[in-house]
This record gives sequence, C-alpha cells and structure tokens, in this order.
Amino acid sequence: MNTAARPAREVVEAYNLLAWNNRDLALAAQLLADTGVRHDAGNVQTLTRSQAMQGIADTWKLFTTSRFELNLVVAGDDGQYVAVVYQGTGTLKGRSDVRVGAIEVYSCGHQQGVWA
Repeated sequence: MNTAARPAREVVEAYNLLAWNNRDLALAAQLLADTGVRHDAGNVQTLTRSQAMQGIADTWKLFTTSRFELNLVVAGDDGQYVAVVYQGTGTLKGRSDVRVGAIEVYSCGHQQGVWA
C-alpha cells in the first residue's frame, strides 16, 4: 500500500477504523510515518514507527475487546490536516468496560516540533 498516494483523510480513517478495530499491526505499520510527533498537554514526544507500533501492541494486550468509532472527521483543503472526534469502548482484562473519548489532529505534512 502506498500511503503517499492516498488522501490524508483516508489514511487516518484506515488507521483508526481498520488497523485499530481489526488489530491489524501490519496495516498500522504501513500507515505510520517513519517518525511521528505526539503533542500532549505540556509534552512533545517523537516516536519511531517501531516505538509507535510497540505502543499499539502494548495497548491491545490490556484489552480483551476494543472498538473505536469516529464521530466526526474533518479534513483540511490542503490535504495535510485531519481532525477526528472519536469514542472508544473496550473491556480491560479482568476488569469492567471502559469508555474513552478524544479529539485528535493529524498532520500528514513533513514538519516536526511544536505547533505554531
């Protein structure tokens, strides 16, 4: 699969709805960049593809089931930015069901570092 030829929205949707929901680590590897920058409150972390994949695999080990739904997807006209609002449900091993929700912004451009 050549992700460079795919629209950013398609890549983000495939990552969230197919790779995560189907627990398809090979697909995630195809969709992830060589390095990615995560921006959290007060923290910026650069991850290699291998580190990101390990994080995904480690998360899957925590859950017996998990499912993500994209409630809203907004793609910029520039073809580089995609924002999603998602809800996830899952069952932690040995525990009850959990629900998570978040807003994430993906930049398929080539700049790293802090948001300007």
